[in-house]
Order: sequence, then C-alpha cells, then structure tokens
Amino acid sequence: MVTATSPTSPRVCFSVARANDADGIARFLRRLSVASRRSAYLGTEPGLSVIARDRDAGVVVGQAVLVNAGGGVADIAVTVADAYDSHQIGAHLLERLIVEARRHDIGTLRADMLAHSHRIVDVFTWHGFAPVGSRM
Repeated sequence: MVTATSPTSPRVCFSVARANDADGIARFLRRLSVASRRSAYLGTEPGLSVIARDRDAGVVVGQAVLVNAGGGVADIAVTVADAYDSHQIGAHLLERLIVEARRHDIGTLRADMLAHSHRIVDVFTWHGFAPVGSRM
C-alpha cells in the first residue's frame, strides 16, 4: 500500500481504501452534514476509493470515489470533512484518484457537482476538468 502525506496538513495521509477501512469510512460519512454528503456524492456508489486519514486521531477525514461506467469512463466524487476544509485535502484526494484511474485504464473522468460548490469546482477546473453545463 502506498501512503502519502499532505504538505499543507502533515497530520493527514492518503491511501487507497481497503476492506478494513469500511468502518472508518462509514463513520466519516455519518459525520458529514447532509449538504456536504449531497453536494459530493449525489447518490453514487463507490467502486474504488481513496481516503485521507488524520494520523493523530486515526479517523477518515476525506474520500474520493470512482465508479466505473465502462468504456474507459468513470464517474468520480470528492468530499472532505468540514473541520479539515481549506487544507487542499480535496485536491490531494483528486490527484490520487486520477493516478488510480490511470492504473485501471480509465482515461475519461466525469464529475457532477452542485454549481454553488465553488471551491470544489475550482479544484476540478485546476486539475484540467472542463465544465460542460450547469443546472441551477
């Protein structure tokens, strides 16, 4: 397992989620506000997951998920616990997820997000995603 740490938040490390992370991920999702959960996941079921964990507290504080849609295309979502916002954790999760997508021969990634989620829209745009429309 490859683990990386965040240069902006040294307490946080990133890794591909494993079966033994299921309880920690479930606790993370339960702690999210309804708005955070809805704006990030919009009901997706994760196929591949990358997590961010607070090494000191031992809790999952962020997750990026990939759902393979077939034909080299996948849908993705990223979310970070409110208390860990503004530390570039979402950007690091997205970068790790892009690496994992390439490892699984997925060349096209799609992300649906709410138009008012400006911070994550900026993260995705900075990483080369192009907006294709909005439904307000």
